[in-house]
Amino acid sequence: FANLTMSGLRASGVQLAVQGIIRNDAEQPASDVWVTARFVPLEGDGVAASVSVGPLTVLPGASAPWRATVMPQGEIELWSVRRPFLYVAEVAVRMGNQTITRLDGLNVTFGARHVELTPNEGMLLNNRHVKMRGFCDHSTFGGVGAAVPDRVNLYRAQAIRAVGGNSWRMAHNPPIPVRLDIMDRLGMLALDENHFYGGHTFPYGRYDPESVEQSQQDMADLVLRDRSHASVWAWNFCNEVNCVDDPKVAAAMRNVTDTFDGTRPVTMNHIVNQALPSLDIQGMSHRAGGHMDSFHQQNPHVPLFSSEAVICPSERGVDSDECPKARRKDGACQYNNEVAACTAEQVGFSDSRQFNAGTYVWSGFDFTGEGVDASADATGMLGDRAGFEKDVRWWFRSWWFSNISTSDAGRPFLWPQATNPLTTLHIVDHWNEVISTANRSIHVYTNAPWVRLWVNGQQVGSGARAVPYFGAAMFPAVPFRPGNLT
Repeated sequence: FANLTMSGLRASGVQLAVQGIIRNDAEQPASDVWVTARFVPLEGDGVAASVSVGPLTVLPGASAPWRATVMPQGEIELWSVRRPFLYVAEVAVRMGNQTITRLDGLNVTFGARHVELTPNEGMLLNNRHVKMRGFCDHSTFGGVGAAVPDRVNLYRAQAIRAVGGNSWRMAHNPPIPVRLDIMDRLGMLALDENHFYGGHTFPYGRYDPESVEQSQQDMADLVLRDRSHASVWAWNFCNEVNCVDDPKVAAAMRNVTDTFDGTRPVTMNHIVNQALPSLDIQGMSHRAGGHMDSFHQQNPHVPLFSSEAVICPSERGVDSDECPKARRKDGACQYNNEVAACTAEQVGFSDSRQFNAGTYVWSGFDFTGEGVDASADATGMLGDRAGFEKDVRWWFRSWWFSNISTSDAGRPFLWPQATNPLTTLHIVDHWNEVISTANRSIHVYTNAPWVRLWVNGQQVGSGARAVPYFGAAMFPAVPFRPGNLT
């Protein structure tokens, strides 16, 4: 942007840049080569701007880089969470500026938006505050493995938006490109992630077999491939044990992103609180609120966000007041209907702090392997490995969608006829007889201020139960009687 002036979701003074490389695979030199670019809306008519570059001469077997900039005369539409307006750069390579002999061409979809990261307010998207409410997910998915159909990735993205999510972290490697295409069109913010960082010694070296040079090449490939996506708001160098607290390595990686992009901030999914000068925003992995407060006090000018948060496992279909046998080594158990308490506490660390730019919950869906038994990991909040929804998704919908103002710039725009946007109400527990006990504890996920419960038309208890902020309603020891629970 040059001399940018924004008014709502439009902006003037926007400078559009297009660049590429022409390669001549012929045996003869190519001269009088011109490149033209037209910038048009993805949907609708009109031309925002156009530009030409030339004449170029490309020798046999050689390549010629080119770059052009143009400033549209009028306003252009901005890409946002609630209104993801996209353009297409129609690029054509021609022989001769006045001829129609087209040698090659490419259409690239992009969006114009302005991202600012602040240490006290978090993210400003087009000058409006946006709290990132997101999830982390691998590129692989459940039973379909690594070759994920496009329709499944669309389903995953829509499941995130349906609970109020506006962001998705590409954990822990460059995503399938269609995931970014989907996010461009749905108005979702993508944290694009490189896998290896390079330069590790034992014990972390066993997780990172690449050299620093190889990791930098991976980063360059990622940036070159994904830099035109409007959804990509930042480049993530590495994940947890793959990150090295070495300012020199971070500076080298930063040089890569600046060379091939230079318009986006960079970060790491860090498991420590060390601030590195090369980062634009500090990522924190599974840090409690006290860690955030301490870092913010010691580094008051450094923006931060929870690049990975929340470990609250739950099995879809496990309906129990008591914990089944714990599976994790530390003995923790959340395989019951109390999982909302764990979720509320850990999401609240970041969600309740204005200076924290956002939360990436681990994870959106259950997945195979990583860290625990290779058979499965049940940390998914929205669905299991087949994509079937879990009850805890209704907790997120209560507090990340229904409880968020309709004027919030980070609240996804959903089809109003498909849902009540203002109130979520979901009874977690089944109402079937349990042989081992005559009573059941009933949990309700809602953003309503209070809840009443009836069994066969008779009210349970003496009155309404208040619902704490970021919490859930619970009715303990409800005697079972065959019939209906409302």
